[in-house]
Amino acid sequence: MKKQEIDLIKTNIYFLNLKELRWILKSFSLSVSGKKQDLIHRILEHLRLPSDEANGVYPIAGLRKLKTSDDADNHIVEGIYKNNRHYRSLFTKKVGPHFKFTSFGMDWIKQCWKLGINPSFDDFVLYWEKEYERRKNGGAFKSKLTNRRVVFFRDNRGTPKEQLEAQWHSVREKAVEQVLRALKKYHQI
Repeated sequence: MKKQEIDLIKTNIYFLNLKELRWILKSFSLSVSGKKQDLIHRILEHLRLPSDEANGVYPIAGLRKLKTSDDADNHIVEGIYKNNRHYRSLFTKKVGPHFKFTSFGMDWIKQCWKLGINPSFDDFVLYWEKEYERRKNGGAFKSKLTNRRVVFFRDNRGTPKEQLEAQWHSVREKAVEQVLRALKKYHQI
């Protein structure tokens, strides 16, 4: 697959809706369960294209796989870790009173687990603080990238609604067509 086609798929796949993403996953004989971001990640993984999460959002270099169950005292271990008062208190002490469990934090933990890694509490705190500051200072929320319609409408404020709807339909249709054309070229869908 050419770099141009890879970039096209990685950018435009966010324009597809859940029904279209599930149709693609079914054609690849892959699981169709999960949130939109999970479906997108699964498709990109199947195509062996790194998703946004794999491109530097997660500080993987400092993470390691666990060797013993004793590491659960210092690491977020799948199957042992619970989002409860004890851990909220621990993270509030490490981060400060502004700490709250967020979807981006839980998504990061789950992504680490998918990679077979149990992050340390300190790794999570570093990630959470960095992401919190980025978002506080106007950075885009990764989860919001999946809803291109919201971004499109926000970026085109002031345009009459009927005109905006027509423009959105055209932009989305073109993006979906480009993704499907690229996928059909290299895969049987």
